[in-house]
Amino acid sequence: MISKGFQPHTGVMKSAKMNDVTIRNTSWLAALTMSLVSFSQLAVAANLEPETIAAWDKYVKGINARIQKTVAPGAKFLLADQVPGQAATLRSGEIAIAPAGPQIPIRVPRGLIHDWVGASFIPNATLDDVLRILGDYERYKLFYNPHVMDSELIAREPFQDRFSMLIVNRSVISQTAVRGTFRSSNTRVDNQRYLITTEATHMQEVANYGTSSQHLLPENEGMGLIWRLYSVARPEERDGGVYMDLEVVALSRDIPAAVRWIVEPIVRRVSRSSLAVSLRQTEDAVRSGASVIAGAPRVAGCPTRSSCDATPSSGGSSHSFR
Repeated sequence: MISKGFQPHTGVMKSAKMNDVTIRNTSWLAALTMSLVSFSQLAVAANLEPETIAAWDKYVKGINARIQKTVAPGAKFLLADQVPGQAATLRSGEIAIAPAGPQIPIRVPRGLIHDWVGASFIPNATLDDVLRILGDYERYKLFYNPHVMDSELIAREPFQDRFSMLIVNRSVISQTAVRGTFRSSNTRVDNQRYLITTEATHMQEVANYGTSSQHLLPENEGMGLIWRLYSVARPEERDGGVYMDLEVVALSRDIPAAVRWIVEPIVRRVSRSSLAVSLRQTEDAVRSGASVIAGAPRVAGCPTRSSCDATPSSGGSSHSFR
């Protein structure tokens, strides 16, 4: 069954027609790394510059202003409510994915901003069911295996959590890893709706990952596969389940002009499919109540160990649309 898509910032509806594909289980963070690594071998290391950081900060500020409008009285909270019939499509089992604007990725000085939105519906679930999974940071490495190889809760406060993740990609081209520390801010809009924003406060690449010489690089140095990350989750309980909106934004280095025509379609395709997989994995975790992974071993010591590995769980099919 084919989904119909939406352009969140323009309201333009488009039909998408593509074959179902089986996608390896991965997290949106790791899959973005996988798409960007295809050009990392062709480029020298690049440091994050102040003008790039300024452009990112301005963009994120705009996102925050936009999402505040969705919690205003009478406003449409979910993206699905902005498109006639979209909620029914989600209830049928479809996952909706679209770029957040017409020119994604967005070029900024010496960088690219990748901004994608997705929506799904988890039947027979409650808001608390979903929040329990989203807040179980210790087991992110199990929910989103095999690419989230380590995850740990650092601190939990009434309206804010801090946690860390080690994100690993293994491909025929290269093996890369990024360690990040994240801050998640949680706001209960009402009894049925929640707003969760998550930002990376520190990102460090792991040089020579998987070898005896692997080590953390200083922040803002390295290949620039992922410099910054930000996400917005909006779950709402209604219609016998929970609707989930997820917007994921990442900052990376620019793509070298010589390979841009090859890499940009890959970046878009992997960004779309990885977000769909992330939503599906979250649904799977909610459905199972995480019981099937409660006894899985903890992966400790990354990135100082090269033996970190995980067994991929079975992939699922998802529909992508433009």
